[in-house]
Amino acid sequence: MDRLVRTTLSVPTELLEATDRAVQQGHACSRNEFVAIALRHELAA
Repeated sequence: MDRLVRTTLSVPTELLEATDRAVQQGHACSRNEFVAIALRHELAA
């Protein structure tokens, strides 16, 4: 398992709401997982 580091992000309200909807729809288990997936996807591009 990857070592985790706690950090804080400030994001626009609409992005956080969209993240919460994606988590509720099962795209990730949590906000943390969703952000990690998004970062990996963006960095691989």
